[in-house]
Amino acid sequence: MSKKRPILWLALVLAVLMALPMTAWAEPVISNEVVITPVPEEPIDPDQPVVEPGLALYASLSPDVCAPGGTPVLSVVLANTGDTLATGQIVTCTLPVGLDLLDPGALSYDSATRTITWNVEVPAGQMATMTAALSVSASSTNGMVYSIPVTCGEMSTLAALTVTDSDLRLYISSDVKRADPGDPVVFTIDLQNLGDAPANGVNLTCYTDGMIVDLGQITGGGVYEAYQINWTLDVPARSLVTVKYSADIPDDAFGGDVYTAQALAAGLSAEAPVTVREAEPLLTVSKWVNNRTPAPGTTVKYTIEVSNDGSGDAYDVRVVDHLPAALDIYTRSISDGGDYDSYDDTIEWYVDVPAYDTVTLTFKAYVPDWAEDGDTYVNRVNVPGWDSARSTLVVTEDAVPKTGYGDEVIPAAWQPASGQSSGVVETAAAADAAPVASAQTDSAQLSDIPDQPLPGIQASFQELYNQNNDLAGWLKVAEQVDQPIVQHEGNDYYMIHDFEGQEDDAGALFLDERNHLYPRDQHLLIYGHNMNDGSMFGQLSQYRDLEYLKANPTFTFQSVYDQEPTTYVVIAVVDASMDVGNADYLKIRVPNFDDEQAMLDFVASLKDFSYFDIPVETTQEDQLLSLVTCSYFQDNGRLLVVGRALREGESAEDAAALVAQSVKVK
Repeated sequence: MSKKRPILWLALVLAVLMALPMTAWAEPVISNEVVITPVPEEPIDPDQPVVEPGLALYASLSPDVCAPGGTPVLSVVLANTGDTLATGQIVTCTLPVGLDLLDPGALSYDSATRTITWNVEVPAGQMATMTAALSVSASSTNGMVYSIPVTCGEMSTLAALTVTDSDLRLYISSDVKRADPGDPVVFTIDLQNLGDAPANGVNLTCYTDGMIVDLGQITGGGVYEAYQINWTLDVPARSLVTVKYSADIPDDAFGGDVYTAQALAAGLSAEAPVTVREAEPLLTVSKWVNNRTPAPGTTVKYTIEVSNDGSGDAYDVRVVDHLPAALDIYTRSISDGGDYDSYDDTIEWYVDVPAYDTVTLTFKAYVPDWAEDGDTYVNRVNVPGWDSARSTLVVTEDAVPKTGYGDEVIPAAWQPASGQSSGVVETAAAADAAPVASAQTDSAQLSDIPDQPLPGIQASFQELYNQNNDLAGWLKVAEQVDQPIVQHEGNDYYMIHDFEGQEDDAGALFLDERNHLYPRDQHLLIYGHNMNDGSMFGQLSQYRDLEYLKANPTFTFQSVYDQEPTTYVVIAVVDASMDVGNADYLKIRVPNFDDEQAMLDFVASLKDFSYFDIPVETTQEDQLLSLVTCSYFQDNGRLLVVGRALREGESAEDAAALVAQSVKVK
């Protein structure tokens, strides 16, 4: 045969392929593992050998890069581009040692010579496709190349396979780390291939360890049987495959029980433990007064709420209210059997607080008629070992009673505890105000009582303050938040009321009830709902993105007492749990710190939890402000964007330059 003949035959093949009509595509005819189909419009690889009467031979492996133990498929194509039937065509391929035939089936296979043989006939304009599933020896080494010679008459070609190790990683996680009996838990399994070869046919098995699997929540084609879930997965090179399932903690599980989901694949294992919450109480306390700006000689009512957010009942809970010495207590008004001790000006209760319930305690007090304008009384309550809260009122001589507030008629039998209380007046009045002699001075002193009267409301806020005396200031964050901030005696109020006091599920942005703006606490907390429509703090989650952080490194807050807004530079973006005992728990309601080290430890905790390493220095003298909203990445989670007030001489540009150097660490 002359050197020109292959070129002529190739031209003939191309011409025939171009002439084939689209209607030539028909259902394949399968016979003895051979599929007969029309020759496609796209030409057969021109590098393949072509002989009379117009036959072309082609062979390939899919995938052609595979890991030890993989299962590639050999495909052999014999195309007839001639105009006559090609009969008695014998196609053979010989498997090298290291590649084995998975299932001979109807194939003709000689195990001694490791040869597969096909006897086919191919009509004119048709092609025969033959396949064989192979397995790669587990002992194959990285970089090994297997060549499979394929022949048909005078034609021959090679199909090559390169062995490259896949590098699998197996992870399993749960959407919660602690759960109550009967709770559903969603498990996520990630099978990651860091290698350059696909890992096909990987068997993944998950054991549920006594949990009750929700059969309708298994993704990725997993099949549940015999208390386990099985998947067969293909993991392409440099990719990740994720499957999920849901299982319920048994209703009769005991507190402290640990249920572990285990995943097994390719010799790897991973576990995700879930701990059943102990039936223990989790107590918090809040307090407010019905009139924060009473006139001298009026009566106020204090309300204390002790809430149990835990799954266990709390018995004989000791609640202690430390009273301002200048207030006269109406002992008959003390609810729930509270015991008043005039010696140290305290009311003490012992109450039972059922799981997921709240106990309300109240009492009334008389603001002395000799109180001066601006006198400040701080009333603190605590549940030893659990929580504390406080309520502050400021005497206002020209106070106008709010709706539902003001003087109350006190029955004659409710006499004050004394004609005039002993103790030092807890007041913010001038230093020359004459104190009353004290029987026990220390009990009436609170270190966090403001030592100077509150300043006036800034003129720029006066109109808005007249609309709602709960106004605390104004917050601006990027282009998403530009809103008033309010503060109420209880945090719950503005969770379901808007600025005008109307019921609204979106609530309002509000300052923590424990915070003081003058003098300003070291750590302010502003809360807002994570709304789906992006309102309130619905777009705060964008701070999880590094580029967004760099583009919006600062935010501002101006209280009603400030002449100018304070600029804060972001120092941490944190997802944390509010559940005590959770590995991701972070105590965030810390308005002030006991000492310098406590402040530094708090900042260190924030940075440990933060998504980013932000090179902004923070010292014990800095002021912090946390923007807080719900997060669904944690059990009872919160997202915090924490800022540090700019120091004197420090510009927003300086802060932005530091934040621009941040790197993502989580």
